[in-house]
Amino acid sequence: GPKLFVSELQLRNEELRASHEEVTSINEELQSTNEELETSKEELQSLNEELTTVNAQLQTKVLEHEAITNDLGSLLLSTDIAVVFLDREFKIRRYTPAVRELFDLIPTDAGRPLANLARKFVDDDLMKDASSVLERLVPLEREITSENGRWYLRRLLPYRTVSNQIDGVVITFIDLTTSKRAERRLAEKARLLDLSGDAIVVCDLQRRVAFWNRGATRQFGFKSDEAMGRPLLELLQNEAFQPPAGLEARSGTDPVVSEVTHVTKDGRKQIALCRWALERDAEGKPLSFLLSSTDVTEQRSDSEALRFGQEQLRMLVDGARDYAMVLLDPDGIITAWNVGAERVLGYREAEAVGQSIGLIFTPED
Repeated sequence: GPKLFVSELQLRNEELRASHEEVTSINEELQSTNEELETSKEELQSLNEELTTVNAQLQTKVLEHEAITNDLGSLLLSTDIAVVFLDREFKIRRYTPAVRELFDLIPTDAGRPLANLARKFVDDDLMKDASSVLERLVPLEREITSENGRWYLRRLLPYRTVSNQIDGVVITFIDLTTSKRAERRLAEKARLLDLSGDAIVVCDLQRRVAFWNRGATRQFGFKSDEAMGRPLLELLQNEAFQPPAGLEARSGTDPVVSEVTHVTKDGRKQIALCRWALERDAEGKPLSFLLSSTDVTEQRSDSEALRFGQEQLRMLVDGARDYAMVLLDPDGIITAWNVGAERVLGYREAEAVGQSIGLIFTPED
């Protein structure tokens, strides 16, 4: 009856209430899940942005690495310096084209031990020095000669990675042939200049001594090692031994000549005949000052004595009025004609001096 109906309604109501609570619980779980999904979405979005940034940075690094690789490749291909990169076992990692002048190399030799390659130069210490550099991390260098007579400076250095790790050895061969030949030419010139009795001095444009031969040592008293690199004025303490003003502006090649009196290192008074010239390069730019100095002290002393003697003789001739006295030079030209000669021979001094003696005296005379 009615009680049963009410009981069923209550039961259904409780079931509905239970169902509602379950639905509410599920809804709350769904809402919580949705919030978690939203959070995950935001995290994924943030992570995606970070990945995009990292990817862009990596792309930039790749481009930079490619540029560096291209630059290094171009440098290795274009340089005239022979460079060999070796790993820790002294196997060839890479090399520049100029290395083929020194080793019998082909592209497939990469990875081969350097010791197995035929060389075109004499260097018995190469592998020993390579081991020493790898062990001690101290660069080593030697001068070597190739089979075709060229000179090289062979230098060994540790190969360092970006992280400063030692990962092998680098060998460079710098061609010294031109400088060696120039050194030999300079040495030969210096030897010839040392044979000169004159003082030969070369100064740079700052007036510092760049060359000092043995003649300069004899004349001025300073040895080469005392003079080299010092300002010439400081060394000789005489303004007269400075390149003449305006020498750099001169267009001609004739030297500027002057006579200088000075005191040597050991206190001797000396007279020097100085000749200054300017050395220029192929483009006409001044390179250095050249001084050639001749000690003329003795000659000047002799000349002064001769002049004094001639003057004394002239005074004697002029004073001898009762005798005809005539002076001749080695060519028979009259150089002095006294009053006695005018009276005895009938020619005035102005008529006789400068004339040949043959014009005045006949062979019979």
